[in-house]
Amino acid sequence: MKWEAVRNVLLMIQPALLMYTTEEPYATPVGLDEKFMKSEVILLLDSFFNIVEWRGKHIQGWFQENYHLSSDYGYLQEMHKNVT
Repeated sequence: MKWEAVRNVLLMIQPALLMYTTEEPYATPVGLDEKFMKSEVILLLDSFFNIVEWRGKHIQGWFQENYHLSSDYGYLQEMHKNVT
């Protein structure tokens, strides 16, 4: 029989949702609520079994235009580094 650590079991029961914004590129824990699905945020859901990344409309557009690769958008580089 394999035993899991308490932290892992808690993630299985209630996944952790982390929010990254352009103002705060480091993880901010938020509740499991759709009100955090805003156009300028990245949400990272850790359910122990899977990790899901969701990007808001503006953030996704910036990544499609490769702004995160430009030195002029250092905050996007920092956010992308912290999420990946």
